[in-house]
Amino acid sequence: MNPGRPSTAVASLVAGAKLLNHTHTIFPGTRCKVLDVCAMETLLTRTSDVLLRLRDALAKAPEVKVWNLSLGSEQISDDAFSLFAHQLDGLSDEFGVLFVVAAGNYVDEPRRQWPANAALKDRITSPSDAVRILTVGAITHATAADGLSKLGEPAPYSRRGPGPVFTPKPDIVHAGGGVHAPWAAGSASTNVLGTSDVAYGSFGTSYAAPLVSAMAAHVWQSLAGSKNFVPAPHMVKALLIHSARLASQDYDAMERRYLGAGVPVDAVSALYDSDDCFTLMFEALVIPGYKWRKTPYPIPQSLIKNGKLQAEVVITAAYSPPLDPNAGSEYVRANVSVSFGLLEGSKIKSKVPLDGEPGSGGYESVQIEHGGKWSPVKLHRKKFPIGTENGQWAVQLETLLRANEPPPAEPIKVALIVSLRALDGDKNVHSDGVRALNASNWIKQTLPSRIPVSV
Repeated sequence: MNPGRPSTAVASLVAGAKLLNHTHTIFPGTRCKVLDVCAMETLLTRTSDVLLRLRDALAKAPEVKVWNLSLGSEQISDDAFSLFAHQLDGLSDEFGVLFVVAAGNYVDEPRRQWPANAALKDRITSPSDAVRILTVGAITHATAADGLSKLGEPAPYSRRGPGPVFTPKPDIVHAGGGVHAPWAAGSASTNVLGTSDVAYGSFGTSYAAPLVSAMAAHVWQSLAGSKNFVPAPHMVKALLIHSARLASQDYDAMERRYLGAGVPVDAVSALYDSDDCFTLMFEALVIPGYKWRKTPYPIPQSLIKNGKLQAEVVITAAYSPPLDPNAGSEYVRANVSVSFGLLEGSKIKSKVPLDGEPGSGGYESVQIEHGGKWSPVKLHRKKFPIGTENGQWAVQLETLLRANEPPPAEPIKVALIVSLRALDGDKNVHSDGVRALNASNWIKQTLPSRIPVSV
């Protein structure tokens, strides 16, 4: 397990990251209560013991819905999910909780540079390969003269994706603390609280994870204030990933292996639109063999320029497919595909992802590596700077089961989030989107009922 991460230091970031690091705006002010569970006495504690203690803690504290795991074991493999990951996914399903897990720390030499320029053994560690969880990597939040990385860059210790079978990992990143030459803490590191109630600087993905855990807890609590549905782990996961994507640039394939979807700004941004953006979240129930479709999709009038849609479209979908620990690389047993485009007869002419773009078709291996096929998180993004043809827009989900996989007893629940954002900063987009939505006959609900308050 990762050394040097006392529970006091990790808990201090859940309870007061902003207070300890008040000079840096990246640290969230979402403070939470902490349930401290002793899962490891030493670095040699067996995984089986950790899992037994975790199960006992989950049973005794059903009110706790977000669990931070700042730990890790061996590096994951290319084509098989770890036993630890299997068990963690099972616990998430059994107890209905979201685990937020550190991606793991690469501490060997040579030190990784950025852009990454060496083939290192720095893939994520188990159990951060689990598919139900939120995997968190680390970035540097401050630049120092003797720092090994600069502001916003992946920290040199933060392990990279992808997960097994090209599953996109990490999901998101946050401030884990900067490293000073040769390999030490300093002014660019994260301040944490020690057992003697004295703050000190340190670094590691173990310190990025609790920042996200606190945000996730606030998002969960906000959703719990809504009357017509019960929060679920995949909903909170989708909202935080989507928030990170809206706050970050569109990374290329190499960058995503280190940065995931980026840094979520705060819990509020996961739940509220800016004036230049119109976002809808759908709680979809998808049945294999049938298409889930919503049309005509409400389009803000301010995004239609000269008869064309001129906007950025950002789509995130997260779901909990059936799993089979005995299936090896085919552990995930169902794939949900997303289409957003124009309805032509009974079919959709997909614009996001664009029909024919890498990963949207062709060989299975290409769809897996470049299109995220079989990944329980789908990420699509497209800009239309000169506009694209307008018409009757629709969003669609479709499920494919593995060969010989029996139909699930219940529909697959998908949290689907679609954002339409102005490219010119037009502040009328959100209000126009609300008017278009109100003109439809869709059943709708505004989220959330309560918001986090920074103290």
